[in-house]
Amino acid sequence: MKLAEDCVPSKVQELHMELAVNMQDGNAGSSAESIMAKARLLEKNHDYNQAIDAYLEMSKETTADMDYLERVWEDAAKLAMNHVHDRSTEVVSTASKRLVGIGRFEAAAELYEGIDAVKQAIDVYIAGGLWDKARDLGKRTPKLAKYVADMHVKQLMANEQADELVSSGNVREGLELYAQHGEWEKVHELAKNQGPDAAAKYSLKHAKFCLTSQKYGEAAAVLANHGIQAVPTPEMIELHKAVAAALIANSTSSDEGLEDLKKMLYKAVSAIKETGGNANGQLQILEKLHLIAHFALLRVQCKAKGLNDLAAKQAVTLLRYIGEIPVASAFYQAGALGSSLLFASR
Repeated sequence: MKLAEDCVPSKVQELHMELAVNMQDGNAGSSAESIMAKARLLEKNHDYNQAIDAYLEMSKETTADMDYLERVWEDAAKLAMNHVHDRSTEVVSTASKRLVGIGRFEAAAELYEGIDAVKQAIDVYIAGGLWDKARDLGKRTPKLAKYVADMHVKQLMANEQADELVSSGNVREGLELYAQHGEWEKVHELAKNQGPDAAAKYSLKHAKFCLTSQKYGEAAAVLANHGIQAVPTPEMIELHKAVAAALIANSTSSDEGLEDLKKMLYKAVSAIKETGGNANGQLQILEKLHLIAHFALLRVQCKAKGLNDLAAKQAVTLLRYIGEIPVASAFYQAGALGSSLLFASR
């Protein structure tokens, strides 16, 4: 090589190339040293296209040094951006994907930023959990800012991070997660702060869950204590009727839930009266249910105190409301109390 430099300078570049290729071919696989020798020489001789390809030959198979790989792939991308503009997008995309593959998210995103591929850069920041950088970049346009915010919510939802959703201002999504997890105390506390409509919405959701789980007393307590709709909907009326029927049918010897049932129905009646609405006779339906709950509670309380005659009268009174309460339950309780009175009189 020294002889060539002294005697045939025009052949030096060619000899360097041949030497680099021979070094590469002479190794089992391509060594990092031979690849880099070739790449540096090509770059030095302004053969940028081939230099880029040579740099991109570097991989995890040729070196275990991830810092070195990061620098080499960045060099390939910068060569394209500075000297081979028509390959900028292709090379940056290749280099960035490889950087992501070795966990170098910030470096990958910065390469995308270098060619003004803002959306791709944001996606890489998001993939790496670099939310502050994603938000900063998203400030360029309202559309991108919304995209970052929506993606953050989506990730928090996927990871079921309800507390983080709430603390970041995404209360609606946080409420849904709390409800899915059955964290009802958190649900009601948070919903209350969002206003009466939210409180009523999640009160109904919780009560439905309790009804399905056959926790009738809890369902009544939820509706009594955590809000109802100011203007009751058909759905709410049906829920109140279902809770009332289930509680009354299962209250043969205990007043559990009946006090809450009365309170629940009283609040519903009061709400309708305050708004002056009574679509489809909703007020009369709820007033009737409230009266049924009153008689049912009296029946249980009288029975508990040994006042069986009064308990029997309440049970018979409840027969008037068959349709609102189950037929079998009403007749069974009236019959049972009537039989006990007959036995006592003998």
